[in-house]
Amino acid sequence: MIEAEVRVYATLRQYLDQHDRGVLHMELAEGSTVADVLQRIGIPSDEVKQVFVDNRRAGLDVQLDDGARVSIFPPIAGGLG
Repeated sequence: MIEAEVRVYATLRQYLDQHDRGVLHMELAEGSTVADVLQRIGIPSDEVKQVFVDNRRAGLDVQLDDGARVSIFPPIAGGLG
């Protein structure tokens, strides 16, 4: 087993328990990927724009190491126009 800290931002927080405040500490099987994290939380991958693992941009197929910090962001709307 490995442990990871997962931070979920903006509209993706709707998939968490309201008490989690966007941060989860998860135990995962060895070899787990970002996609596995999304599946476990229940976040559809098409709602994810960017993922960072340990402050580096990552794809959904990236395997997580023990102590990994995962940040998950939706598309951001807004701006002038």
